[in-house]
Amino acid sequence: MTRWRWRLRDRGVAMNKHDVWKWLVLLVLVSASSYFIIPLSKIPLGLDLRGGTSFTVQIDEEKAREEIRSAGEGLSDEDVERKLQEKLEGAQGRILEVLRNRVDALGIGEPIIHRSGKDRIIIQLPGIGEKERKEAEDSIQRAAYLEFRMTHKRDAELVNQLFAKGLAPDGYRIVRIGSDTFYAREEERIYKEKTKDPDYRRRLASFNVPDREYEFMLEETEEQGHKVYRPHFVRRRTEMTGDYLEKAVVDYGRMGRPEINITLDPKGTKIFAGLTSDYAPGGAKNPGRDFRALAIVLDGTLYSAPIIKEPIPNGRAVISGNFSVAEAARLANILNAGSLPVPVKIVERRIVAPSLGTDSVRSGVWAGALGGLLVAVTMCGYYLIPGMIATFALLLNVFLLPLGALVVAGFLDVFSEMFSDYARVGGSVSLPVLTLPGIAGIALTIGMAVDANVLIFERIREEMRLGKGFMGAIQAGYERAFTAIIDSNLTTIITAVILFLLGAGPVRGFGVTLCAGLIVSLYTSVFVTRMCFNALAAKSSGTGLLKMVSLFPQTNIDFMKWRKAAFAISGAFIIGTSALMIARVERRASVEHTLRFQREVPVREIQSAFVEKGGARVEAEYTALKQEGGRVLRVVLPAGAGVADAAAFLKEKFPDAGFEAVGVREFARWDLSKLLNIDFTGGSATTLGFRQRVPVEDVRSALKAAGIQDAMIQYEESGSGSEKTQDLLVKTGTLPAGISVEKALQEKFPDAGFTVLAEDDIGAQVGRDLTSKAVRAMLWALAAMLIYINIRFRFGFGLGAVLALFHDVLVTMGACHLAGIRLSLTVFAALMMIAGYSVNDTIIIFDRIRENLRTVRNRSFLDVCNLSTNQTLSRTLLTSGTTLLVVIALLLFGGGAIKDFSFAMFVGIIVGTYSSIYIATPIVLLWYRFRTPEIKSHSQAR
Repeated sequence: MTRWRWRLRDRGVAMNKHDVWKWLVLLVLVSASSYFIIPLSKIPLGLDLRGGTSFTVQIDEEKAREEIRSAGEGLSDEDVERKLQEKLEGAQGRILEVLRNRVDALGIGEPIIHRSGKDRIIIQLPGIGEKERKEAEDSIQRAAYLEFRMTHKRDAELVNQLFAKGLAPDGYRIVRIGSDTFYAREEERIYKEKTKDPDYRRRLASFNVPDREYEFMLEETEEQGHKVYRPHFVRRRTEMTGDYLEKAVVDYGRMGRPEINITLDPKGTKIFAGLTSDYAPGGAKNPGRDFRALAIVLDGTLYSAPIIKEPIPNGRAVISGNFSVAEAARLANILNAGSLPVPVKIVERRIVAPSLGTDSVRSGVWAGALGGLLVAVTMCGYYLIPGMIATFALLLNVFLLPLGALVVAGFLDVFSEMFSDYARVGGSVSLPVLTLPGIAGIALTIGMAVDANVLIFERIREEMRLGKGFMGAIQAGYERAFTAIIDSNLTTIITAVILFLLGAGPVRGFGVTLCAGLIVSLYTSVFVTRMCFNALAAKSSGTGLLKMVSLFPQTNIDFMKWRKAAFAISGAFIIGTSALMIARVERRASVEHTLRFQREVPVREIQSAFVEKGGARVEAEYTALKQEGGRVLRVVLPAGAGVADAAAFLKEKFPDAGFEAVGVREFARWDLSKLLNIDFTGGSATTLGFRQRVPVEDVRSALKAAGIQDAMIQYEESGSGSEKTQDLLVKTGTLPAGISVEKALQEKFPDAGFTVLAEDDIGAQVGRDLTSKAVRAMLWALAAMLIYINIRFRFGFGLGAVLALFHDVLVTMGACHLAGIRLSLTVFAALMMIAGYSVNDTIIIFDRIRENLRTVRNRSFLDVCNLSTNQTLSRTLLTSGTTLLVVIALLLFGGGAIKDFSFAMFVGIIVGTYSSIYIATPIVLLWYRFRTPEIKSHSQAR
């Protein structure tokens, strides 16, 4: 401990000279931090503050298997899996770069793109509208796999035979325009109905092909104002891919139509020259005088098939098609960005309107400023000059927090491959992205920043009562408070680090700002305030400068005698609210069907088939089953799916897939949707603005009529006075394709003026992953706290702290349930914060117990616990009170998500203060059976 002590000089002037370098360091830190936030526009804002769209993209292994099977005839399941693993190796990194290039080509400012787990990528596009969102979604999912393939050497002859025999593929008819013959699609309704068949694409590709080496493809074109299709028989083997593409630019053809000119790199130019030389008339592979066509295929679609008249040595080609200017430009951008090594799908979509983001910034900043002002007034009014020093330290926290966040984010980056919201753009040093939970974390840090000062000032007050002078009281106060400050803050920092490393989404943002805030507050409250007192000592050594208001006289309350009553009250509340929550969990019967198959039908097509049949969403996945010697399909049907026999239904729907039943298992599934937000269950949440309020029951009826069942509907208020606004929040399960909450309400209530402000679409798998991460983060945090407290104290103390923490979390969850708040990521962040806060409060009491066990003689352990609780009572009430001021400000002026967070924190702070006194300490007493334990000394603890 001596290495932390300040060596005081007899004369204040000498001490000031010794402190000059400390002030210079502070000046450098403030200047560096200011550089990153001045002007304020340099602070990067998250989607919830700025508005925009977030996509979670996942590698589509199912579609990749489908492509591998279709590309190679007769492949066994083992061959398919082996080829799939080869494609997946290193795929995530390549996909990341391709998607980054595509997003950059769209011209969207400050996109945030980063990995998430082993097979997902998060793409955040701030400030974009509906048009840009659709373009981005199309660009993200498109494979952009460019191929050059040869047509059949008798291509023209084979096509003429089709027309002569009157043969047309399903969904098309023969049309004649002038002297030429083409195919045209049948009526749109009929065409769409036929193409719903999952086997349609395979049948079209095999339509009258001369042999398996070729596939039937259609080239879209326009003749005399009519959209028609020119057929070709194209070899399946790829002669050359787009890997050698150097650039693609939009140009205009002879008819003024947009087309894409592509230029190959030197290696590609050489390959392309050899290819065209071989197949030009008289070439090595075309010794006659016939003209061969080179098919240009992009993502399985034939765009053009120009005739090779002569070798092309310059490495240039043209992709022509029925493009609009915008489509040609987007396609050129996608080609320039490169092709995806494997298919991807969007599993989560979050949309926030810019207006909602602006409101969130305003409410968050206003609440934080008001909370900070209330804390400053309280500190100055109660502690006078020391309170002014604490307020100065509080202001420094605000200035130093950006630098602290930058350092913390950089440090955590070393230990996390999933860097989430804090990825640096372009590799440059930049601030972490500020999100709504981040603002909540900052506001809460302001409230907690005074905790260390309160501990120090109360210790100084005790030393002055013992008759010590100015510097004696200062030195003893800081030294005695230091261990409690370090122990209490480290437990919360441990929680914050675990939140970042194991959490997801806003939980991680909260973890970074909280961790940074605590580290900065440790520096300002312990070191900077001591520098200020040293400066005061140079002017005056009288204790009058340390005068403080005393509203809490010395107490002698027997807290421990109420332990049984406290246990009974807490137990009754936890059991009662737990029973209410359990009662709301529905047990839904489900049936799992295991099926053998000959052809793998895409999961999304299977799910769509069940939705069309009975309107129910089913779970379907392909998995390995050793008993069957390969892969099987598992389908889980909920009650009311409208299908009793999955095998019979799928056999009728997909006759060529060869589905056969292997087994059927009935089981019950617990439905937690009434307890958990869609963050954990998966589903859709839509926040809508409106001009005219519509009764909730009318909204529910309109949604049911549109096929949206079991929707949770509520009106939310934010702001106050003239700034008060109302939004409508609708939460549902995952919606079938083509069904929209916005569309259903706009059609039913056109005068209400419903517009989407925010929209979340979270896949069930994403929800399960978030649940797993949340539980894992909580368990690891508890384990880390128990280990740390055991090291610093004894096991019984760690047990008391952890059980009190469980108590606080359970009581807060019960209170949130009674208030109609479901567990979301934001509420989970509050629960984790409560865990850290509860342990922080408890450790302050434990630290005083540890000290009194060494210094107080001839007192029982029970008496020491009561004495320590009384001695820390003023600090407990002051710290809880100042933190509550900030939380109340957030509760009154924050938006919907902030309000949920603030309510949980409001309950948690009160309960945490209560449990530190009436739960944690009594548990320690009971563990040691009221006998005095052997407590670790400071040297042992270190």
